[in-house]
Amino acid sequence: MKKRIAILLVMFFCIAWILPLPAQAAQNAIADKEYFIKSLKNVSYPEVASQFTKPGTKLAGQFDLDSNMSAQGKDSPFSSLGLKGGVDYTVDMAKYQGKFDVSMSGKLCDTASQNEQMDIDSTIYWDRDKLFVTGETFKELANIFGEELSAKCPQYVYLDMDGDALVSFEEQLNQSQDFYKNYPGYNDFRRQLLTALIMPVPAGCFSKDGNTAVLSMDKKGLVLYLRNMNDKAFIDSLLKVFKPLFPELTSRDLEEVFSEIAGNSEESLLQELKNLDVKELRITISGDQIAVNCRISCKIDGDIIDFTLSSHSNGTKSGIDFKAAVNADSLKMGVALEGKNSMANSIVDQNATVRFGFSDEDDYLQVNADCKSKMKNDQTAGNGTFDVKAKFFNESLNMKATINYTAQVKENLQLNVPRLNSSNSLSLDELFPKKHAPYKNELIIMVDGDWMEMEEGVAPFIQNGRTMVPLRSIGEYLGCDVEWIPPNQINMSYGNTFTTLKVNENTYQINSTAKTLDVPPVIINGRTYVPLRVVGEAFNYDIEYDADLGIIYLDQR
Repeated sequence: MKKRIAILLVMFFCIAWILPLPAQAAQNAIADKEYFIKSLKNVSYPEVASQFTKPGTKLAGQFDLDSNMSAQGKDSPFSSLGLKGGVDYTVDMAKYQGKFDVSMSGKLCDTASQNEQMDIDSTIYWDRDKLFVTGETFKELANIFGEELSAKCPQYVYLDMDGDALVSFEEQLNQSQDFYKNYPGYNDFRRQLLTALIMPVPAGCFSKDGNTAVLSMDKKGLVLYLRNMNDKAFIDSLLKVFKPLFPELTSRDLEEVFSEIAGNSEESLLQELKNLDVKELRITISGDQIAVNCRISCKIDGDIIDFTLSSHSNGTKSGIDFKAAVNADSLKMGVALEGKNSMANSIVDQNATVRFGFSDEDDYLQVNADCKSKMKNDQTAGNGTFDVKAKFFNESLNMKATINYTAQVKENLQLNVPRLNSSNSLSLDELFPKKHAPYKNELIIMVDGDWMEMEEGVAPFIQNGRTMVPLRSIGEYLGCDVEWIPPNQINMSYGNTFTTLKVNENTYQINSTAKTLDVPPVIINGRTYVPLRVVGEAFNYDIEYDADLGIIYLDQR
């Protein structure tokens, strides 16, 4: 039940956040619902045609930070820490190259009142799969952190990015580009998403007041809305919206999300939502004016949650005011968000204020943030202030920080990144030999925080810069069915995901989507090993690799 109510609250927030948009009411609408949906087709929101999303963008900008942190408590590692400085950067996304000039000073005061000053003036280079600095800079960093160099420092010191991480970065970048090809602006995305989300709303929830389109929903209307979510037209419409962003998404995935709720009868849903009080859920559209008002409260196992949101827009200006509060025994939690956007002379001004806090009998956390920005089609600038106060287990922490940033598209940017070779550079591993994991050079797997025990000699290893993992061992540990089909095919099923791979072949399939591997599956000592990235995609796990400790972390999404 908690999961269902949580889904409801998230959906309410999404609808109300996206809906502060202007709309031109359609004429001669056949029905009130059609009139409302047709009104949404012309919605817009203060935005400019951004050049930042173009493929191969070249950027230049600056980021400045001024922060102070203080801590109190017997186990605190320091009493105060101050950081001040900034980064000037240039990036060429066509070549995957960048240059970052860093100037930072810090002052650390430990609990014994010992002061330590740290100053860094350095240039960091990015060249596709490598990050590197000059040898002089590296010696300064090693001195600051008390590390002894095991070899003579060369002209440049580089860090190889994990191959799987680079592939993942490229995939995300390509997905982002595909998204903007389908949706040149966020307004295009909002229009289609809103139309899809409105589809399951019962027709009885719509009305007209003169030329004003009205959507008003009570608890019974909400129940009918939930039951309509198993409608094929709704699923197909939602899939069409999200497919450019998530190419592997299928209608079965969406059906699984909504089936648990939509499959219930009206009576059972009303019973489960008996503690949900829909005080107001109303959207009105009149000409270019739109307003959303939502007030909901519910009780979950005696805990009280209050949720209020209002938003509005008239085309060139929009705003949102969101508040949520939780009262549970000694725990109190509150969230508040206020945002305002406006557009004039092709410049969008954005202002946002966020307040978050919770407290129980002894501990508390308070976060305040204020952010402002201006955006043109080829440049943006902004600033933010952050104030954090916390106390946990008799340890207290206070932090204040101010950031300023700029970014601008530079089509004629000329970026010169030094070329590395064997005579002018060394890797970080050569300067600091790796700490080997147990079991010789084998790696360790941690699944959702638990150590995965494996047979000796069947652990993951590194091959040609790629992390290879034993497919059957890890698959069966995660609850996956693994089947070997002679002479070289492996079939895996995990929930609604079906994956097919072939030994020594670089192509594989997840459901009906073809994929490519940099390194094909291989058989070693009778065991099939596959690149780590396949595990994340096939089993729906986030993956992190700690090269120093030789540990692979898998956490379910």
